[in-house]
Amino acid sequence: MNCRENLILVETKRKQNQTIHFFQSTIELDPVWDNFLARSRASHFEQSCAWAIMKKRAGWFFWRIIIELDGKIIGGFQILWKKKFTFLKIGLLLKGPIIETNDPIIINVIIDFLKKYTKGKLSVLIIQPPEKNLELYHKLTEKGLVNNEISFIIKSATVTVDLSSIDDLWRKIKRQKKQNIRRAEEAGIIIRQGDHRELPIFFDLMKKTCQRRKVLPNPPSLHLIECLWGCLAPQGQIKLFLAQGQNEIISGILVILLGETAYLWKFGWSGRYANYYPNELLFWEIFKWSKQQGFDRADLGYITSYRRIGRNLSDTYNSWPDKSDAVFKMGLGGQITKLPPAAVYIPNFIFRLAYKLLVPWIDARPKIRDRFISVIE
Repeated sequence: MNCRENLILVETKRKQNQTIHFFQSTIELDPVWDNFLARSRASHFEQSCAWAIMKKRAGWFFWRIIIELDGKIIGGFQILWKKKFTFLKIGLLLKGPIIETNDPIIINVIIDFLKKYTKGKLSVLIIQPPEKNLELYHKLTEKGLVNNEISFIIKSATVTVDLSSIDDLWRKIKRQKKQNIRRAEEAGIIIRQGDHRELPIFFDLMKKTCQRRKVLPNPPSLHLIECLWGCLAPQGQIKLFLAQGQNEIISGILVILLGETAYLWKFGWSGRYANYYPNELLFWEIFKWSKQQGFDRADLGYITSYRRIGRNLSDTYNSWPDKSDAVFKMGLGGQITKLPPAAVYIPNFIFRLAYKLLVPWIDARPKIRDRFISVIE
């Protein structure tokens, strides 16, 4: 089958003797889009087909647009959306749009198309640009999008580890963490890869971790994790790493692989054998494996929400509210990577006015805010 048969031309624009085509992808698992993501330095798994399929199983819908400039793919975006009540449609464009050009005219054309495409389809569209693309956020606000006030949806920072040199990384790891890694090795902790048959064991570990942290598991069901695994595993883009000791699986991490990054996506731990330090060794072995596979960095995941730390992020991990998680990741040689803020597109003037007046008021009142979160999510 010709992959082009799965693309519908939505709009054509001509600027500076260049032709821009906007195509809508018509299939769930689109190799054209996923192959582009695998090549792009700005890609993130939340823009992948597999992610959209998993979210669809959780009640979300999606639209996917692929952008060509003179016959070459230069970007695109994937929007997840959900209907709330009978009148409200909320869209999320996270880690996008991906645009592989610095031409301001082309970027403006893409933003104009994004607004035109979603106008009439969505009540609210929340856009968080790809990592390190703060300039795109500013261009969005220049184009009339408002500052994000729905702070509990958008994550503001992640922790990344540079894998360019394992020796340099070892030197960055805190002395106590190095000692813990050696103790785990001496205690006979084994790190190995698991397969799909062990996903139920991992999900149980993940649920136990969430119970200790007094949060709900996300994804909330084993079915959704198995769905993601089914989409990514055939391409070798997802791995399960397990720490085992005393013939017992103690902890595990699901790793998503895309582009140059190994995303340590989900973690689970029984809480047992803490004195053996299985988790420090688990992370370290994943770092070494990722380097051997040619990945340039590891993303250890979000360390807090935008809402909990406010708008001013600190460069010092000791100041973060979720201190235990942040300190653990920083101790393993990680560094805080701030993510661009989000911008919000609200086509309807009345909705836009209500958003500006009510959402900051709700966000400042925890009890009302938490009830509001339960409605939105």
